[in-house]
Amino acid sequence: MSKKLIAVASAAALALAALVAVPAQASAFAVTWTGNGQAGSTAATAKLVSVPFADTIEYANSPTSATPTVTALRAVVTTTSATGGVTVTATGGVKLVSSTAYDAGEEDSTTGVSSLSGTAVGSSYTFYVYSTSSTAGTVTVVNDGNSTTSYIQGVAGPAYTMTATAPSALAPGVKSVISVKVFDAFGNPMKTLAAGNFNVTYLGNAAQNATATAYRTATADYAINAQGGTTGGGSAITITVEGLAAVVSAGVTALGDTDLTKFISINNVDLSTQVTALTAQVTALTADFNALAKKYNVLVKKKKRVALK
Repeated sequence: MSKKLIAVASAAALALAALVAVPAQASAFAVTWTGNGQAGSTAATAKLVSVPFADTIEYANSPTSATPTVTALRAVVTTTSATGGVTVTATGGVKLVSSTAYDAGEEDSTTGVSSLSGTAVGSSYTFYVYSTSSTAGTVTVVNDGNSTTSYIQGVAGPAYTMTATAPSALAPGVKSVISVKVFDAFGNPMKTLAAGNFNVTYLGNAAQNATATAYRTATADYAINAQGGTTGGGSAITITVEGLAAVVSAGVTALGDTDLTKFISINNVDLSTQVTALTAQVTALTADFNALAKKYNVLVKKKKRVALK
């Protein structure tokens, strides 16, 4: 074989070897979210999803909704290799659902987990996210040393439970405040109820039915005003939260019973009468003290004597 042919054959072999040695182009790591369009890069721009107030986990794409009705978001991870490993962790009230479990329809508000791990298929790994908290939590995705964190925040569901704290007594003509707090099925505070959502009934000597205030951020409650009647005795006040979605007003078995009516019993106190009585008691006690002091002063030396009141 001539030197020329040998050189050509060698060059061809080298080119072929180089071709075989070139690895397949790696995919770029990425996480694509659907279900809501918020950026999710900070707590202030968290991706929003309705809490599962009917105990169902349901995904649908509503990218522009600031008040979403869907209860799950979907995340698709593009891995750097066809079968790359993926680890997902969640914090706060955020829960994770594998695509297998979601597709099987096995999920409700109690079966999500805080961590998932799996292997991509064709450089793709899918999972779902929901949240039971109106405080933002995080989802962190890791693949081949790459990671990204997104913020997820639940939007509180319809009212489900409430508390009402009243003063021990009402005074005539003096406005007192009954503090009312309303929560969804997961204990998230309801901050957007209107005065019309509170039905207040006064019985007995409670004299006033005032509308509730707007949500008070400083005290995290609604205020309902009440004042006692002109005579003493007891008062009964019933407070009910109304205007609820049918599915919630009936309660959801898995989430417990609704509790949206509070009955409060309060005594009416006539302060002026109490003040008069207390003044009389003080006068009598003063007189008794002075009488004893006079007797004591007769028995002791001058420097030990006590002053009269």
